[in-house]
Amino acid sequence: RHRPFRHSVAEPSRLPMMAERAMAERAARDEDRGSRVRSGGSSSAPSPGILLAISGPYAERNFQIPAAGGLIGRSRKCTLSLLHDCEVSHNHALLEVVRGHLCIRDVGSTFGTYLNDKRLS
Repeated sequence: RHRPFRHSVAEPSRLPMMAERAMAERAARDEDRGSRVRSGGSSSAPSPGILLAISGPYAERNFQIPAAGGLIGRSRKCTLSLLHDCEVSHNHALLEVVRGHLCIRDVGSTFGTYLNDKRLS
């Protein structure tokens, strides 16, 4: 049985300072292990949120979402590249900021994209 990529999105302003520090340390470790997040624009722009993977090889890891959003997938060309999860499609989902709200949509992934345990269509 295949397990889909599951994640939650939280606003960084709601995370306590200790969680932000732990997130930064975990992001540094994640980069060493082959996952990467590339900035889509100015580094001074605030992040619209945090992506929390809750299953698979990246389980319980937080990923800072770039201000411009971006593509999630296994491809090295993706903004958030999850190289070591064979159940994430090369181009899996798209994160967009629309009228100040963070939106995610599946872009034809094989196993589906779930947000807060609900499959996106």
